[in-house]
Amino acid sequence: MEKDSRIQRKGFNKALITAFSRDKEHVIEDDVEYLKKFLWPVPDAWLINEEERTVIWYEVEDTHHLSDKKVCALYHIAFALDYCSWTMGVIVYDRYGKGGPLDIFKPGVRLAYR
Repeated sequence: MEKDSRIQRKGFNKALITAFSRDKEHVIEDDVEYLKKFLWPVPDAWLINEEERTVIWYEVEDTHHLSDKKVCALYHIAFALDYCSWTMGVIVYDRYGKGGPLDIFKPGVRLAYR
């Protein structure tokens, strides 16, 4: 598998706020402020495509599973993006590279994902 040079590991919060704020067609300042409230988690890796208004969040569960608190924050981040015509995908891998997408909007996922 080739490494995608667009995937980043540092600076997610600043990059997302910058990209989200530049989208004057879909985003107002209140949307940015709401998003900022939930940007405490840091992804293991990420990709932002401003043209497509898409965010991919990569999470590797090496020694700890995603906590309910972190999954709840991811839900709110995804909700804020979705509300402004952006899309967020969350991809979770275990330490052996197995995994796939987490449907953050699936009912009960915040409670069932432990």
